Amino acid sequence: MRYNQLNEIKAIKLKKANDNNVINMTPKDIINSKILINDSELLRMIKHFEEADTTGDYPYINQLISLKVGKNLTKYDKVIVNNGKIMINDCEFELNENNPEKWDLKTLISNEYIRLLTASGHTRCQKSMFVSTTLSDKIDDIIRCGIPKDQEFEKISKWNAVSGKL
Repeated sequence: MRYNQLNEIKAIKLKKANDNNVINMTPKDIINSKILINDSELLRMIKHFEEADTTGDYPYINQLISLKVGKNLTKYDKVIVNNGKIMINDCEFELNENNPEKWDLKTLISNEYIRLLTASGHTRCQKSMFVSTTLSDKIDDIIRCGIPKDQEFEKISKWNAVSGKL
């Protein structure tokens, strides 16, 4: 294994979400949303539980997304109210049978993600990291290093800041 390996993940803008916290990604959106990030402990944990897609130039990690919040605080509040969950649908265009001049979006893959963390660098860039709900409990247990989920701290701690419990 080489050091500083680059990986691909999706970087999605929250402004594309509808009122139900669902983002429909067209084939063009899927291609344009991929970004390269350096290997990290979080990526190594995810790769331990799920294999990365290595068909492209770089390993593609589908279980992790970077959500660009920007100035869309009202939409982000809806995500937080929904327990930090957001649904990403990978879609393709399909010809409408009733109207041959119209194309419809057909959902191919639907993945649900839950908010994992927002570190200080993410806060400055107005981003938040989301992980697949199938891996969220496993990753959360490793990151917590044995700290119970219901643990509350009297004073501000780094864990409260990173996990967004302030």
